[in-house]
Amino acid sequence: MTISVLDYIPAAMHQGIKDGVNTDDLTSYFQLAAQAAFGELAPEMEMGTLFVPNGLYHVTSIGIGRIKVVGESTSGTVLKAYSSGAGGEYMLNAKIDVDGFTTNTSGAGWCESMTLDGAVLGSDSEGSGRSGLQSFAYNNSSSVVLKYLYCGMNIEMPMWSRIENIYAFRCEIGFLVAASPDGQSGTSTTFTNCWANESASYGFQVGALAYSSFINCVSQAPSGHGGIGFYLLGDWNGPTAANVALQLIGCGHEGGGLPFYFQRCLELTVIAPRIINPDADKNLLTFAGSRGTVIDFSSVAAMTNGAHYVDVVTNDPGHQPLEPGSIVFVNGNPDWPSGKETHFTRIGARVGSGASPTTSSHEYHVDGKPVVGARRTGWALPAGPSSKAAFDSASSSLTVQQLAERLKALIEDLTAHGLIGA
Repeated sequence: MTISVLDYIPAAMHQGIKDGVNTDDLTSYFQLAAQAAFGELAPEMEMGTLFVPNGLYHVTSIGIGRIKVVGESTSGTVLKAYSSGAGGEYMLNAKIDVDGFTTNTSGAGWCESMTLDGAVLGSDSEGSGRSGLQSFAYNNSSSVVLKYLYCGMNIEMPMWSRIENIYAFRCEIGFLVAASPDGQSGTSTTFTNCWANESASYGFQVGALAYSSFINCVSQAPSGHGGIGFYLLGDWNGPTAANVALQLIGCGHEGGGLPFYFQRCLELTVIAPRIINPDADKNLLTFAGSRGTVIDFSSVAAMTNGAHYVDVVTNDPGHQPLEPGSIVFVNGNPDWPSGKETHFTRIGARVGSGASPTTSSHEYHVDGKPVVGARRTGWALPAGPSSKAAFDSASSSLTVQQLAERLKALIEDLTAHGLIGA
């Protein structure tokens, strides 16, 4: 059964809420409505539903336990911070029971079709310091705007969850994935079409997550920004922990900051990452104690001040490179610092930013070793006949003429392949 929050708010306040002019703290009414939604649960049901019609609702922190809070529309249903608070105070908190104060370790509530606005009462842009939604385990949030919050959405130890169509604007951290206690990990979760815009520290900060995907997710920041777009921090829960088998598919970063930083990520797969207008003095993809495969990497940046498309951290004892060749690039145009080639395997990809694969800056590597490089020049085609016929190298009757014909055939083939030439 669905409970409407307006059934628990005095009727005299309804018009002001609908008109967006009410300034009263409505937290206590929301808490009563959440209790009612939870009380309507049959034993076999997993979720209660609290419906929030279009309007402006000022609240502090609401414990939702395993209640699903559903707005009427993303832009029309707005929960706005009533007062300043701390980053650990969430406007909707599934780790607080519906009584509003008892903590839990299994709250699976989430929200849909609404805006959580952390701007303080009387302001349209000054953040209150509060965070948006905290969930635990299950989270199927969709069509939500998170703005002016410390942490937009904290998805703790997600399992079999689907987070989609979420927009985080000017939050310190757009999306946070963590797990507690130490040694635990979330799994089987998909983020789709999530956008972190102008996050001060991290667009996506992801720790302790396995076998999960980010699909068409984007971070964006102004030029000169000091944060990180995608910060995959696998050893958040200790030096032996890791993000395992994560997939980033069609994800991208636009603007300043560090686009992608992978720390203790194992069996990572990054498909078609797109980086647009980055800071030219920052590395685009950084690997710290990580291994995986990057397919169809693309960037149009011209790097400066020693920055590279791709780099491997070698000066951190806790995040040393893994086995040689364990970072695989398939297609694309990666470029990395000289001396670090052994950490990479390149398949069908080219190094450098030249337009032609015959430019001297291009090489093809396998297991970190160059097997095909730039064309070796200075060769002229010999005159006369050539032959590819078999011959016996031990025969005393082998003539210089026969050897010259085989050599000419070899030079012709190498020239045709472009490996040598004039």
